[in-house]
Amino acid sequence: MKCPFCNHMEDKVVDSRESKEGDAIRRRRECLGCERRFTTYERIDEVPYMAVKKDGRREKFDRQKVLGGLLKACEKRPVSMGQTLRTGQPGGIEGWPIRPTARFQLQK
Repeated sequence: MKCPFCNHMEDKVVDSRESKEGDAIRRRRECLGCERRFTTYERIDEVPYMAVKKDGRREKFDRQKVLGGLLKACEKRPVSMGQTLRTGQPGGIEGWPIRPTARFQLQK
C-alpha cells in the first residue's frame, strides 16, 4: 500500500475491522516512512459464475438447479446424499459447460 502523504510503499496494519454491513473491511495503517496513519477500505468484487448452455448462450449459475437435477438423477441409484451435496460447484470464471459436467456426475 502506498502512503498518501509521503508515497512510501511500506506500512503496517494497526487495526482491522469489518464494517457494520459486513461488505467491507476497514483497516487503519501506519506508514513506516513518515509514521502517519491512514485508513483503507477493502471490498470484495463478486464475479458471478456463468453456465454455458449447449447452444452457446450463457445464464447465471444456479447451484440449487444443479443440485435438484443431481438429486433427481441419483434418486434410484446407490449414491449417498453427502456425495451429491459435495458436488455442484462451478469451475472457473469463463463458464461451466453443462454436458461434460452431467457426464462426470453420472460416472461417479
